[in-house]
Amino acid sequence: MATTDRHIAYHEAGHFIAAYAQGKTSDNGCGKFGVSIVKNGDTLGEVGGEGPDDDETAWREACVGLYAGFEAELRFDAAAASAKGHASDDDEKAARFISWLDGDPNTLEMELREQAKALVAKHWREVTAIAEDLLVFRRLDPIEAEFVAAAADGDADAQLELHNYRMAWADDLARLPGRTAKEA
Repeated sequence: MATTDRHIAYHEAGHFIAAYAQGKTSDNGCGKFGVSIVKNGDTLGEVGGEGPDDDETAWREACVGLYAGFEAELRFDAAAASAKGHASDDDEKAARFISWLDGDPNTLEMELREQAKALVAKHWREVTAIAEDLLVFRRLDPIEAEFVAAAADGDADAQLELHNYRMAWADDLARLPGRTAKEA
């Protein structure tokens, strides 16, 4: 089965929400450069940001973030995601981080995948909101994505803040590479 924009959007939304839920914002980490489903070379989408700090907690959080993409895609469409299998680039990066951790790599991988699965389940509204906005705009800047997530999480002011942000920054947002306003 071919990977669709919707599958990619949920995958990238999973990555972004994992970073967001772990306290990484546009000011301090993953998501610093936003989230996108714009093809870039071999990459079908991306969440831009900085790599993890050089410590065990950061490597664990990075692995959860890497695994959250597939977990979100799996929750969205289990049959298609299972047929496709894990995202090899994400798995390769996570395996590298796991190799730096103390413990059995297989046990650690299972534990971190379970954490990613739980995080995605807990924040499914936010994942869905980011994914659906990605289908409309194809690229969200980091502040915009944070407003989308906060609104989906029930922040009463975030929807208005998102609207005001998009109005104030409309020209700049329109210039983001690959940004569109197509209908989902």
